[in-house]
Amino acid sequence: MDEFHYYKAFGKVIKSPVVLPDFVSVSARHHDALITEAGRLRKKIKQDWFIKEQKGAYLLYFRELGLFKIKKNEIKFYTDGGELTDFLHLYICGLVIGAFILKEGYVVLHASAICSREDKAIMFIGNSGAGKSSTVAGLIKKGLTLLSDDVVALNPNDDLPIINTGKVRLHLEDDMARILFGNTLKREKNPFKKKYYLESTLDREKIGKLNAIYFLDIAEKPSVSNMPVSEALFQLLGNSMQSRFFKVSKKELEYFVRLIKKVPIFKFTRSNNHKDYFYSHEILMAHMVKNGLV
Repeated sequence: MDEFHYYKAFGKVIKSPVVLPDFVSVSARHHDALITEAGRLRKKIKQDWFIKEQKGAYLLYFRELGLFKIKKNEIKFYTDGGELTDFLHLYICGLVIGAFILKEGYVVLHASAICSREDKAIMFIGNSGAGKSSTVAGLIKKGLTLLSDDVVALNPNDDLPIINTGKVRLHLEDDMARILFGNTLKREKNPFKKKYYLESTLDREKIGKLNAIYFLDIAEKPSVSNMPVSEALFQLLGNSMQSRFFKVSKKELEYFVRLIKKVPIFKFTRSNNHKDYFYSHEILMAHMVKNGLV
């Protein structure tokens, strides 16, 4: 891995020996993060996976892949020579880069975000399986631009919440890929449920001003409603990388309180029946148009 590639993700330039197709490729002479392969693990690790903080670094381990040691400005990878090595880029573009951005002082959320032609960013937050990617996919078909899928970073020091381009290749499960795009999407071999992907049309970084947040849920009938402040705060903390894997940060908590005061927050409940996807999406689109988001 002597050749390096440069990418822009979450406002940072990443220098990597691994091709990272989920990020925007850039020409650069400097970098904010250097990814290097540091050799094989010296001892066997019993756990299937873990994430923890140790001596000022974040450690992420995945069985059959290896260990990532994340410090400020660098990500070192120690392989265990397992079967998942071929999918290294998928792990780097997910939890690994999320941990790096968290180390840089950002708020990192399990969320997806799109951007309108007027650079209005809209963020969708929800548990795994709630429909973030499929919701965003429908909006992309309507002409909106994907800013990031599954990982969103916010700078707590910004007066106005800004979302930078992150993971710009959208991954979908088989059923939603067929419902939305027929047989037109590319399929890749990977160990995850989402094997189809929609290529990004972006060739440079894009920035959007956060104008609204939608929390996703599933029920029999689709609806959109305002979300109470207490519930919004609970959901933000529940989908924060800091709170989920480490401990609640006072700085992050204070930031979420400020964010709730600045940005409208809604609850979008979509139908649990895939056949009603388009009906659910029409209700969401009508609400977004009514609120001047698109």
